Amino acid sequence: MTGAPPDEAPRGAGPDDGIPALIEALRARGAAGFDAVGFRVIEAMWRRGGHLQGTARTALRRKLARRLAAFRERFERAGGSADIGRPA
Repeated sequence: MTGAPPDEAPRGAGPDDGIPALIEALRARGAAGFDAVGFRVIEAMWRRGGHLQGTARTALRRKLARRLAAFRERFERAGGSADIGRPA
């Protein structure tokens, strides 16, 4: 698999959400090859959450944010770039 970018943001996602940008930044640094299954789960969670609204959407975003943070931490510890998703 080549790791195509995730689909557009779920309906109702704000431009400040940052999740698609973080996923893309991780991919650009090779994170999809670091833990392919974990990375695909993150992408799938983002794509499939498009139909959710209200409390369900909020819960999914929180869960996804935790999963992304844990993935990024493991990736950085393994030698990935430490500046992914951090302000310049």
